[in-house]
Amino acid sequence: NSCQGLNNGTITTNGSGGTLPYLYNLLFATSAGGVFVDASSIDGDNDGSYTGLQPGFYKVVLTDATSCGVVESTVVEIQETITPALPVVSNVEYCVGDASSQLSASATGTLIWYDSDSVTVLGTAPTPSTTIAGETSYFVSHSDGLCESAKVEVKAIVYANPVTPTGSVTVQPTC
Repeated sequence: NSCQGLNNGTITTNGSGGTLPYLYNLLFATSAGGVFVDASSIDGDNDGSYTGLQPGFYKVVLTDATSCGVVESTVVEIQETITPALPVVSNVEYCVGDASSQLSASATGTLIWYDSDSVTVLGTAPTPSTTIAGETSYFVSHSDGLCESAKVEVKAIVYANPVTPTGSVTVQPTC
């Protein structure tokens, strides 16, 4: 399968018998029973491993070194899979020194948490630090095992504690 709009389908095929080396040739059709054409822009003809495939119908023609053993594979369909829904999130707010808890999000699949750079994958949902005032963004996406949703920002906002006034007040008697 290929994730919606990403063209990330894969096909891997292995030859056996005949005379090495093998030459693989990927063919593509847009519909079942359609005309197959050479998918020449796709790399993999040397090893039979193709990646970056768009939805459609594919078959591989395998030829051995003597060109005597030409074999066509069965037709494989790569279907477009719908991107998972965005996770539901809420920003969190704390004061400096408050106890913080692990961030949370809701989705019907696996959540993938990212650090503030939105690139570094975290093993679990982060627990924001409340040692200094400021704002930190984390990101979370939803995966169905094949495709991943866009990342959603979750902000952890830490407010400075209010300053307690110091000094004394003198009350003047009224006459």
